[in-house]
Amino acid sequence: NAKLFCIKAIPGSGQGLVATTNIPMGARILAEAPIITLSDGELGGSAERLLADKLSSLSNKKRKGYFRLHNIHGSSLSPACGIFKTNALPLEDNHSSILLNACRINHACDPNALNTWNDALKNITLHAIRDINKGEEITISYMSDTVNYAARQARLNKGFGFICACRLCTLPLADRTLSDQRWDQIAALDKQVTSPPRLLFSPVSTHHCLREMLRLLREEGYAADAIMAPRTYNDAFQVAVINGDQARANVFAQRAYAARVVGYGDDHPGVVRLRGYVDNPASHPIYGRTMRWKQSVALIPKGLGKSEFED
Repeated sequence: NAKLFCIKAIPGSGQGLVATTNIPMGARILAEAPIITLSDGELGGSAERLLADKLSSLSNKKRKGYFRLHNIHGSSLSPACGIFKTNALPLEDNHSSILLNACRINHACDPNALNTWNDALKNITLHAIRDINKGEEITISYMSDTVNYAARQARLNKGFGFICACRLCTLPLADRTLSDQRWDQIAALDKQVTSPPRLLFSPVSTHHCLREMLRLLREEGYAADAIMAPRTYNDAFQVAVINGDQARANVFAQRAYAARVVGYGDDHPGVVRLRGYVDNPASHPIYGRTMRWKQSVALIPKGLGKSEFED
């Protein structure tokens, strides 16, 4: 929705998107179709020819818009290739695209918005993951995960040619040290959780890891929680469903759905699929590989206080 933002010069960051009104958390800021898409395999030696062909098929307005995008590669690549590699946003299935509005969005390690590919719409969508005030810059993260300060700066400098000065990266040293410790702990826990045999053979300890991750994400702040909590709840759902526990699977699917709809929208195919698992956990392909926790949705406990229910 173009009424929610305008493109303006951002001191030290070229151009970016700025909110023209207050934007509530969960609102869709834009849905935009790519003007050029390439697969990862096409970004090799044939990229120059493919880009030339695709650019020639664009309208004059879109072609001019393409060449106004930033290029960090200078003379090391042709302008067309340099602009694509600087600005392209990832889609699903190892493809990347240029979008004239979305590619203007600047990075923050604690962004206020999330960009995702919606295959049903064939659009990149952008949703507010917290309330955004009128006049505030709209930001996304250029990284697929968040790591400690030194690792973030190294990645961003190598991949995009800048040193990040977002709120997270400019915390006072003592606060940044605590933040780094949290991200290191989250990374270590995530590595444990993503080892596939744990879902089957260590479900209790895996749930403990996930609960600790959620605690750390909440301590870290809204962006960490909004971006990573949906996946964490989804992992908890999978632990339950693979072990035949429809009660826990239902609860964690509800939480994953509620968290994911904020950043993806309720029409995203993955969110629609997750909604189906809320209604019927046993429909998941990995349901019941073991039945060690077998119980029905009807056995979700009733009448407990919040902390008792969480335990």
